[in-house]
Amino acid sequence: ERHGCPTTLRQCWWLALRCLCGCACVLLEFFTLRGLPLSIATMIWGTISAWIVIWAAVLFCERVSLLAVACIAVSFQGLALVVEPWSSVSKAAPVSCYVGAVAMAMLGGLVYVSLRELKSVRYHVVLNFFQGTSLLLGLTLGAALGELPLPPFPSKSWGYLIGVGLTAYLGEVGITLGYAKAGRSLAHVSVLKFLSPLFSTLWGTLYLGESLSVVQVIGCALIMGASMTILYLKSAAAAEQADSPVGVSDNEDEPSDESSTAGGEHTAEATSSSETSEQETEDELGPRRV
Repeated sequence: ERHGCPTTLRQCWWLALRCLCGCACVLLEFFTLRGLPLSIATMIWGTISAWIVIWAAVLFCERVSLLAVACIAVSFQGLALVVEPWSSVSKAAPVSCYVGAVAMAMLGGLVYVSLRELKSVRYHVVLNFFQGTSLLLGLTLGAALGELPLPPFPSKSWGYLIGVGLTAYLGEVGITLGYAKAGRSLAHVSVLKFLSPLFSTLWGTLYLGESLSVVQVIGCALIMGASMTILYLKSAAAAEQADSPVGVSDNEDEPSDESSTAGGEHTAEATSSSETSEQETEDELGPRRV
């Protein structure tokens, strides 16, 4: 408890779920990038906000507003435009890559739901557990599939491997610290997360020669707009709930502030009267005791 570690079975369960789902997201990301362009994979990942709302409604029976439902529908419409199942380019990519990208977004939504349940656990504890689990499961799965051959040391591949590991680590630390330190600005910080798909599209265009059609650009705009709206509404609602007065209770059986104040005044008057009566009694009995 002193180091911010989970202290209840429920927290341990959510921490394990966060680590397993997070590791699965990383593995699915490498899998989908083998068959999908970087811009398409990251835009499918952008539907994560819709899955956050869906998971919260399924697991915790949270009410979903009509605006959130509309945003989810717009997000999935944008997903259809990005994937373009009717085009020849889309049909050339393996279907398993598209399924993996959608599964990655689904599990990513579950990761963020689990992070909300782990708000009482220190952020560095969650980060260390996640990275340790990812290392262990990655090595185990890679050894089982025979996918752990190392390139020769004097090779450019080592530079790329080190760069991927370093940037991924710094990105994870930055996201974790940003959410942990956001405070009342969580709604605005959450929206900045969607700069990631935009930069991925930019890097794919500049360095990988990728390009998007007009229909895919429209789909990207729908996904980004709907997802940012969903995330902003949820973060703003959470911040408003956190800023609500602690003393206000929804229980009708509890007394209101006015009745509590009045009761306190009556109690103080009764105590004062009692002390006065006791003092008068002592004054009367004083000579007899002597």
